[in-house]
Amino acid sequence: MKICSAFVIVFILASCGDKDVVVIDTTAPLVDTIAPDRNQEYAPGDTVFIHALLSDDQQLWKGGVHIHDPDTVFNYEFLINEPSFEIDTFWIVNDLYDKTYRIYVDGFDKAENLTSQQRLFFQRH
Repeated sequence: MKICSAFVIVFILASCGDKDVVVIDTTAPLVDTIAPDRNQEYAPGDTVFIHALLSDDQQLWKGGVHIHDPDTVFNYEFLINEPSFEIDTFWIVNDLYDKTYRIYVDGFDKAENLTSQQRLFFQRH
C-alpha cells in the first residue's frame, strides 16, 4: 500500500510541473504618423501623402488609414503578418468646399489590441 501511495504522489507532482505557461498580450501596437503634418492646409487637387510606421512587441495583425469629413471619404485597410510595417500611400483632395478632415492611422495586433492616432488637416480653396 505504501508503494502505491508513493507512486501516486510522485506521478501527481511530476505531471503538475510540466504545464505550459500562457502569456496574454496586453500591449497595444505603436503607431507613429509622420505625414501629413498636423493642421496642414491643402487646396482642391492637392495630394495628401500619408506616411506612418506601425510596430508591435509580438506581431501586427492589420492596419488601416481612414479619412473623415465627418463622413468617411477614404478607407485603406490591409492585413499584416510582421512585427513592423510602413504605410506609404496618398489621397487627392477633391472637394471644392472648405473642410476639416480627420485622418486616423490604426494598428491592431494578433490579440486585437488597438492603437489609433489622429491628425487634423484642412482644405481651403
